[in-house]
Amino acid sequence: MNSTILDHLQLDHDSGVPLITQLTEQLTWLIASGELLEGDTLPPMRQLALELGVHMHTVRLAYQRLEGEGLVSVRPRLGTRVLAYDPVSVADRGADSPSYLLGVILPSP
Repeated sequence: MNSTILDHLQLDHDSGVPLITQLTEQLTWLIASGELLEGDTLPPMRQLALELGVHMHTVRLAYQRLEGEGLVSVRPRLGTRVLAYDPVSVADRGADSPSYLLGVILPSP
């Protein structure tokens, strides 16, 4: 298991925000922030579900959403791999979608 991913994922079962939304947005942030890079493999669905204490279908739906947004490639028996991150296309697709994700833009030195 990639401990880096688990170190950054924290789902709040009592927050009122659906677990699938929390997981999808946290994984999106890990990709957008560069914590997960192109070619990195996400944990298998069953394994991540067990570690997070959620149903496997929650993880499957989160991975499917990430795939729909062009952030990962889900391939049976080959795993789920992070694709190249293009912030412009992600912003264009997400402009009309509600989000609970907060981000910070820092100027480069």
